[in-house]
Amino acid sequence: MASDIIIVAVYLLIIAYVIYQAINSLEDRTTVLLDQAGLTAELERTGLSDVLKIDFGFKSSDRFTYDKQINSLTITVTNGADTSMQVDWEESTLIDVGGQSHRVVRVTPDRRMSLWVYQAPSTIGPGAAMKTQVTSEDSVTLSGDGAIADIKPLIDAKTLSKSKTDILTMALWLRVRVLSSSEIAGSDRPYLLCCKIQVIKLPWTDYLPISLGS
Repeated sequence: MASDIIIVAVYLLIIAYVIYQAINSLEDRTTVLLDQAGLTAELERTGLSDVLKIDFGFKSSDRFTYDKQINSLTITVTNGADTSMQVDWEESTLIDVGGQSHRVVRVTPDRRMSLWVYQAPSTIGPGAAMKTQVTSEDSVTLSGDGAIADIKPLIDAKTLSKSKTDILTMALWLRVRVLSSSEIAGSDRPYLLCCKIQVIKLPWTDYLPISLGS
């Protein structure tokens, strides 16, 4: 009887060790989401909730390993007003998870840019939308002919590994100007809108085909 107990105990220890090693072999991952509640509150505070929509296209099913984090933000701005709106890129800024401010630059479709050149505002007509890709200036490496050679992640693996919190937040402060409109009180003025982006560290159970959460 005693020998049987020992055999069972050793067997369970081996199973536990195998499971432990399997869990450790899984790559750490994150998901990235927009703080929609925070953005909605910003739009309501500024009186723009009925005429302005800002979307980043994040999906709750998106997964990113620590060494392959997002290096840019794809933003869609929809103008539901009866007048044009402008997004001022030079007056916008990206605050990283460490609280450092970075100049925002647009990634053009041809992936060429001059980092030292002034960026003209983007104008969005009434009822129209604009979709564009932005990143921080110091994330971009250019080749000799001005083409983008590389864009570094907006958050790196080292920062994620060292962080003691499971949710790290960066913020895109977007400067939007609404031209004179009968629909919006106090229009023809700039608004500074805070779009918070949450990088959420996921537990190993996220790899399971079923959720163990409540």
